[in-house]
Amino acid sequence: MLFIAAGGALGAIARWGISCWLNSIRGTIAVNLAGSLIGGYLLYLSMTESFQMFFITGFLGSFTTFSTLQTEGMKMITGGKLLKGISYSAAVLLGSLAAAVAGYLLAAI
Repeated sequence: MLFIAAGGALGAIARWGISCWLNSIRGTIAVNLAGSLIGGYLLYLSMTESFQMFFITGFLGSFTTFSTLQTEGMKMITGGKLLKGISYSAAVLLGSLAAAVAGYLLAAI
């Protein structure tokens, strides 16, 4: 449990730093794509359970942000930009899946 908490704290701090550096939407896209790429890469590797809990569950779990993605998409939709909100949410979800696959394939090289 401490591994998850420590990783989660570091992931949240990293997420906050990127949000300060980039605007809200760009930051959300960046962390979700980067986190998915790293997660896909790590899934290929053999890891101890402790490292997996620390980095994948803790760090990447708090670094990436599904709830913020959906909140931003809903703000677009409720602000009268239905197509933009749906397109944004779908593009980041599909991009994140593609990034995870790319990370996995990179690790396999």
